[in-house]
Amino acid sequence: TIHIVLLVADSQNPRKSGISVCDRVETLLKSILVFYSGNLHVHILTNTGSGKVLTTLFRTWQLTRVRTSFYNVEDDQKSLDWVKSTHKVSGYGQLKYIIPEILPHYVEQAIFIDTDMLVLEDLSILHSYFAEMDERGIMFATTGDLYPRKDLEKSFGKGASRRSVNSGMVLYNMKAMRAGNWSRIWRETGVMIMNKLDILKCPQDLLAAVAILRPDIYLRLPCTYNFQIGEYALPWECIKNKSHLWKAKIPHWTGKRKYYDTAGYASSLSRVYRCFQMMDGYEFE
Repeated sequence: TIHIVLLVADSQNPRKSGISVCDRVETLLKSILVFYSGNLHVHILTNTGSGKVLTTLFRTWQLTRVRTSFYNVEDDQKSLDWVKSTHKVSGYGQLKYIIPEILPHYVEQAIFIDTDMLVLEDLSILHSYFAEMDERGIMFATTGDLYPRKDLEKSFGKGASRRSVNSGMVLYNMKAMRAGNWSRIWRETGVMIMNKLDILKCPQDLLAAVAILRPDIYLRLPCTYNFQIGEYALPWECIKNKSHLWKAKIPHWTGKRKYYDTAGYASSLSRVYRCFQMMDGYEFE
């Protein structure tokens, strides 16, 4: 069984960019189940509103290979108010720091996936990176950010812009995180950054700071596992030629228009998204 974590508590309104919470989660799961033949345990972090919507979805969409667990994280979110950010998901994006504290201890490895992504490869291939992480004592793994981040140079020193992270997809080696006192590591880093900057541009910058300060507990994954497409993104830094878009294992719609984006690299991948969206969900039961 592979454990994945979804965060769908980022809005009191269960609609986001014209795509409902149910639709985003359903489409993501369909893409996973097409390529992955094993069992899946989906841990869903919600607020009250999105929780009601999603419990109804899974009560009526009974997937034989999928188990679900729900966690209301409204109180957890309030406890993270001290980590300030100007990003639109500020408040709930910070929950990514404490996923090892939210999930039960029997979950030792989990893959966090944003709901504006598709998985176009057997998920067990990505999951196999945990073997290397275990061997090296690595706590978490992400890809880099495909956005220009010169602002990080001022915050974290020369070369930091090339070491930014995108937390749309994160591998959590929670057994190592709990044993290595991850809770203390991220909080001490957060206090240091807040004292220095007062506010973050986006919550993932705290994870970038940990990766820069503690490279011994961080693994950088291939960029194709979080292929970011949207306004101002630089996807050609990952896949140079549009004819090679088949290499994108996990496309990530980071722009405002999401799956309706028809510009550049997004045009082809948005058509792929709509193909999964239109699949009959009951065929997966």
